[in-house]
Amino acid sequence: MITVLGRKKGFEDYEKADKRVREEQRVPYMLVCPYALTNNEGLEKYKVIQAKKQHFMKSIARADVAKFLVDCVKDTQWDNKDTILLGGAK
Repeated sequence: MITVLGRKKGFEDYEKADKRVREEQRVPYMLVCPYALTNNEGLEKYKVIQAKKQHFMKSIARADVAKFLVDCVKDTQWDNKDTILLGGAK
């Protein structure tokens, strides 16, 4: 169960879930953290950073997060990668 975001317990739940995904060996995975989601119209562009620490990025439309995930079906460069930060691009 995921608890309210912004509290330490909530982040511990996410860390446990991330660890469980990383340990799965049967299927490819990626851990994506979108930055500042919006309901704006998508631009069909996004910026991807692989990093252990949070970076400030531009907000990203949910539609662009969906585009990134669909693009990953064809482009496997992000398979088995931890902490993919996803933000908007202009």
